[in-house]
Amino acid sequence: DVFGQYCQADGSEPSPDQNVKISRISCDVLLARRHTGILRRLEFVGSDGSLSYFLLEQGVNPATQRLEERMSQICRLIQVVLDKEFSLHNRNLKLDCTFLMPISGHTRLISDDPSNIALSEALECDLEEKGQARELPYLMFQRLYSDVLLEKRDLRTGNVSREDNLTARLEAYSRLCNEVPDTVLREWFFKMCQSPSDLFSLRRTFAKSHGVSSMMNYMLA
Repeated sequence: DVFGQYCQADGSEPSPDQNVKISRISCDVLLARRHTGILRRLEFVGSDGSLSYFLLEQGVNPATQRLEERMSQICRLIQVVLDKEFSLHNRNLKLDCTFLMPISGHTRLISDDPSNIALSEALECDLEEKGQARELPYLMFQRLYSDVLLEKRDLRTGNVSREDNLTARLEAYSRLCNEVPDTVLREWFFKMCQSPSDLFSLRRTFAKSHGVSSMMNYMLA
């Protein structure tokens, strides 16, 4: 069966006879850039002709993998609540509930939708126009993080406490955000749209997505 069809968060029984079967795996393997690096995107062709995309991620920490699986289950449960609320359902507010399928202790498949666009693409587009590498923010973060961590390191033992480590990461992230121009996202919106109606539709969709994401971050913080 195509992965992710046995994840009924509403408690209903799965129907194996009605599930879409895997007809074949496409020979075309594309590359997708994510915050964890460049991943391989696999394309599964279902028995009904549908296409399902999954990212192959390797080198995953088992503890992190179990934590993200529980987070994905919580998101699906919250989505059931959103579907039952008429006002939220009428506004088409939905969570992007990914499916995580462990293959081994350090390898897993992650459901992916090629139509989804990450906000990092706006920053990458700005870097390309300036002739800078896409990896520049990651390199800058590592450099800033190392500099802040060096200031907080104990001179006698050379160790860093967990609190200081988290503080160093937050401070490095704040310094990196100060280097990003305030107009990056707005200019990227203008480039993506060909008419005022397209811009209005994109801003409306972004507002819904950002609102639901902010609500989830507040609930799980």
